Parts: sequence; structure tokens; C-alpha cells
Amino acid sequence: MKAMSEPHWPGNVRELENFVERSVILSNNSVLQPPLAELLLAKELVDDALREQSEREHIVRTLKDTKWIIGRPARAASRLGMKRMTFLLSG
Repeated sequence: MKAMSEPHWPGNVRELENFVERSVILSNNSVLQPPLAELLLAKELVDDALREQSEREHIVRTLKDTKWIIGRPARAASRLGMKRMTFLLSG
């Protein structure tokens, strides 16, 4: 129950309902055996998406602060700890 109550169910109640239904189908006896690997994978995907969004927001904020100038000293690339070409090629 703890593993099923911890994840953020971003879809809605249907997502949780579908997970419970799959758990019932996959269980071999009267003990509910939810596919916890699905929860871990979903959590990793959400964490990755949040990290990417946070990184993107940080980069955009830095670009705005530097008036979108990337390559000069103390501008976006150097503030982000990158070389200008690395910054340009990573986008």
C-alpha cells in the first residue's frame, strides 16, 4: 500500500485505477501483488522530466540575464560552466 500511495499520479484517478486492475490481474493468489517495477520506472521518468524542465528553466533564465549573449566572458556559456561551442552544439 505504501508503494502505491507514494507516487504522484499525474494523470488522474483512472491511472491509479488502471494500476490496481493490472495488479489484480497479475496476482496469483488472494494477496495483491502490484508490479512495483512499473512504479519505479514511472518515478524515474517523472524525475527525469522534472530535472530536464529545471535545467531548461535555468538555461533560459541565464540567457535572459545575459541578454542572450553566449560567448563573451561572463556571459551565458561561462556562467553555465560550458564552452561556447559546447553550449551551441548541446541545444
